[in-house]
Amino acid sequence: MSGGYGLFQPGGRLPAHFHDFDESICIIQGTSTCLVEGRRYPLGNNSTAFVPRGRVHYFINESKEPMAMIWVYAGPVPERVIVDERCATVEGNPWKEKKL
Repeated sequence: MSGGYGLFQPGGRLPAHFHDFDESICIIQGTSTCLVEGRRYPLGNNSTAFVPRGRVHYFINESKEPMAMIWVYAGPVPERVIVDERCATVEGNPWKEKKL
């Protein structure tokens, strides 16, 4: 297991990325929006998100107050694989059903 702490000012965010370990993220101050492959999840008040390995995601502070998070990986410190932000949108969601 490994983890870390991050403090994000208004507008602060992580780049869209994925990694080879499951991740648990707890918002310990303020509010955040978690984007995971086309879905938006509002988080705050010590809420916790679970992101399975391989899922493209990022967090953004869309509020006017600082936001802090603690994250824990189910493994050693993984390398974040940075990807195009479109991979975290509905249009770029690799899990959506393709119409023939």
